[in-house]
Amino acid sequence: MSIIQIPPDLLVQELIWGQLRNDVVSRSMFGSQTIQITEPWWTAKLSFGPVNEFSADELYTLVMALEGQKNQLALWNMARPVPLGSMRGSPVLSGAIVEGVTVLPVTGGTANSSLRAGDMLGIGSGLTQQVCMVQAPITLNGSGAGSVQILPAIRNPFPISTAIVYDKPKVLFRRVDNKVEWVYSTINVSGFSMDLIEDPRT
Repeated sequence: MSIIQIPPDLLVQELIWGQLRNDVVSRSMFGSQTIQITEPWWTAKLSFGPVNEFSADELYTLVMALEGQKNQLALWNMARPVPLGSMRGSPVLSGAIVEGVTVLPVTGGTANSSLRAGDMLGIGSGLTQQVCMVQAPITLNGSGAGSVQILPAIRNPFPISTAIVYDKPKVLFRRVDNKVEWVYSTINVSGFSMDLIEDPRT
C-alpha cells in the first residue's frame, strides 16, 4: 500500500465533500433508537476535465497510481484549505486526548486568533491521522490557547504536544470501487472522476 499525493497543479473541476455515518437504526411501535457503530467517515468525489489529450498525463498517472482500491489518496477539503479564522502559528495539543473526545485542548496558535465553524484541523500524522471540523467559533487567548469543539469525535488516543495541522489537513481516502474510465472526444478527454471514502486506521 502507498499514499498517493495529488499533483499541486492538477485542475479539479468539482469536489463533493461529505460524511458517511456508521449508524444502525432500530424502529418499533414504541419509537426508534440509533446506535453508532463507529465514528463517521469522510467521503469525497473528484471530477476532472475535460482536458486536451496532450495535457492529460497527470490525470492518467493519478488514476492509475491508485491501483483501484489498493492505494490511498491524501486529499484535503479544497473549499477550505486553511481556516477562515485567523489561527496560524504552530498549534499542538496542550494535553493528551483519548477516543471519543470532542474538545481539543490547543496551545501554540497565534495569540488572540480565531477559528470559525467549518474550519478543518488535522490531528497527528501517518496512518492514524484524523481530520476534524470545528463546530463552534472560538477566539484563542493571548497565549494562543483554547478549547476547540470538533466533530467527528477522536477515534485514537493522541499524546500531549501532538501537532495540529491547519494548512491543507489531509484525509486518507480509498476509492469506493475498482472501475475507472474516461471519454475520448476528438482530441479532448473527459469523464475522469473517482468516488472516495475515508480509510480510517485505529
